[in-house]
Amino acid sequence: MASSTSSAINHPSNGSQTSSALAKRILLSCWLLSITYIWIASEDSSFDTIDHEWMLDEQSRIEEGYHHHRADPLDRHANLLQEEERPPEMEGSNDTNDDDDGSSADSTKATTAHTYKLSKIPEALRPITYNECCVPAIQIDTHPTPKDMQCFGTCYNERACSDPLYPFETVELKEKYGHLRNVTSLTFKELKDRCVLHPPWLVPNVTWCSHSDLDLTSASSAAQDDDEATASVYGHVPEPGCSLASNGGGSGAWQHVFILPSAKFAFCGIPKVGITQWIQFSRFVAGAKDYPSLPHYKMDNDFFRFDKLTPSVQEEIFTSKEWTWAVFLREPAERLLSAYLDKIASVSGQEKIFDALGTNATAAGFTFDDFVQRLDMEVNETGCKVNKNDRSVLNGMTGLGWCSDPHWRPQIMSCGLFANLDRFQFVGDINNAPEHTKQLLDSVGLWESHGKHFINGGVDKEAGHKLHMCRLKSYPHNHTEHVGFQQKDEERNATAANTAYGHSKNSKDALDKYYTPELLKLVREKLYADDYRLYNLVREKKLTDGKQLAMQLSGGTC
Repeated sequence: MASSTSSAINHPSNGSQTSSALAKRILLSCWLLSITYIWIASEDSSFDTIDHEWMLDEQSRIEEGYHHHRADPLDRHANLLQEEERPPEMEGSNDTNDDDDGSSADSTKATTAHTYKLSKIPEALRPITYNECCVPAIQIDTHPTPKDMQCFGTCYNERACSDPLYPFETVELKEKYGHLRNVTSLTFKELKDRCVLHPPWLVPNVTWCSHSDLDLTSASSAAQDDDEATASVYGHVPEPGCSLASNGGGSGAWQHVFILPSAKFAFCGIPKVGITQWIQFSRFVAGAKDYPSLPHYKMDNDFFRFDKLTPSVQEEIFTSKEWTWAVFLREPAERLLSAYLDKIASVSGQEKIFDALGTNATAAGFTFDDFVQRLDMEVNETGCKVNKNDRSVLNGMTGLGWCSDPHWRPQIMSCGLFANLDRFQFVGDINNAPEHTKQLLDSVGLWESHGKHFINGGVDKEAGHKLHMCRLKSYPHNHTEHVGFQQKDEERNATAANTAYGHSKNSKDALDKYYTPELLKLVREKLYADDYRLYNLVREKKLTDGKQLAMQLSGGTC
C-alpha cells in the first residue's frame, strides 16, 4: 500500500501528460465545430434573420392590439389594409445589444412599425383622441360661432380647431384657394337680380361644345376679380356664384361643383346622383374625422365649393388644362322618381306644395303623375321669383329650366354640360360606380392615397346612445363595410351608399309602380330628351371622354 502510494507520488509527469493530450483534443474538437458552424451559417445566412423577424412581428402584433379582444376598431382596420413596406428604421434590424436581452429594442421597433403603419392611413382614419366640435381655425375670425356646432363645426380633429392651415395640405394651396368670395349686400343684390329676378336665359340653348366661347389657352391669363369680365368664359351658362343669392330655383349651374386643390380635380355633383358621398370624400381627403356625418352644412366645405371662390380662381380652375373636370350621370327617369319620393312624397313636402298652391291639405295628394305633368307646363315668367298673384305657378316646379329645383333640373344643365361638355375629361355612370370611380381617382392620383382606404359609414352609436347625424365618427363598423370609395360590397353584392341618415328610396325598383308607358315616354322623349341622348352614349357606347361625347352629340362640330 505504501509502495503504491509512493509510486503515484514519485511519478507525477505521466498524469500531466495525459491531461495535456486531453485538453488538446478538446480544443481541436471545438475548432472543428466552429468551422462547421461558420460554413453552415454562410450557406443559410437568413436563419437568424427569419427567427428574429418572426419574433419581432409577433411582438408588433401584440403591441398593436392584433388580437380582437384587445384591438380598437381602427387598429383592426389598419391590419386589414394592404401590407405596407417596412419603415426604413427597421431595415437591418438584426443587431442586438450584448448588455440587453433585446426586449427593449424589439418593443421600440414594434412601436415604430405601428406608427409607420398608421402614417400610411389617411388622417381621417387615424385614432380619435379629441371629442369636440369647433369652428375651423382658418375661419374663426370670419365666421360667427354657429348655434348648431355639431352640424356646422368640424368634429374629432384637434388640428382643424388649432391649425389655420386645415383643410389645406400646404401653405401654397391655402394662399391660392383659401380666400372665399366676399359677398357684400351690394353684390348679393346684383347676384339676385342676375340669377333670380332677371336671368338672361330661362331655358338653355343646347350646343354641347364650347366653340369660341371658351379659349382654354388664353382665358386664364386675363383673369380678373370682376364678375362681368369672367361671365363670357363660361359661354351661355349662368355665372358662378348664383347659389349665394338663391336656394333651389335660380341657383345656377355651379352650385354643386366641389374641388380638391391638391389633385387639381373639380367634380360636378348632381343632386340625386350620389352627391352626398362625393362631398364626404372631399372632407375625407382633407382629414375630417367626422367625414361619415351629414356633410352639407359643415363649414370646412366652403373651401371646396366652386361657387364660393373668388371669380379669378374660378376662372383659372375652369380654363386651366392642369385641372381635371368630371361628372357622374344617372338614368333620368330613375333620378326623377327618386327626387319625387325624397322631396315631394313626404308629409312635409306635401304640406309645402298644398300651401304654395293654396289647395286643401286634406286633398288626395300630389301624385307622381301630377308632378310630371306640371314639369311639362309652359312657363311665361321672366324670372324665378314666386308669383304671389298667380298661385298656379309653383316656383321650381313649373316647367323645366334654370328656375327648376336642382333635384329634378335636367342633368345637362349642371356645370354647363349642355354648352361645355368638351371641357370634361371624365363622364361616368353611377350604375357603374365601382369601375368608373376607381378609374377616375386613379387618373388624378387619389385612389392609392385615399380612394382605396375610404370606408362607407361610421360609428353612429356610443355608450348605448345614438350619435347625432352631424357627428358620426370615422372608423368602420367592420372590415366588410364597403371598403374603398364607391366600391361594391362583395358579401351583399351592392354598392352601399346609405348612412345613418341615408335617403335612398329604392326608386329603381319602383319604376314599374309609378310610371305608366305614357308617362315614361313623356319623360324620355320630351322632358329629359337631352339627358337621355348623353346618358345613352355613356351607358351603351361606354364613352367617358367629354370631348368625344360632345363630338358625337354635336355632329362633329367641336
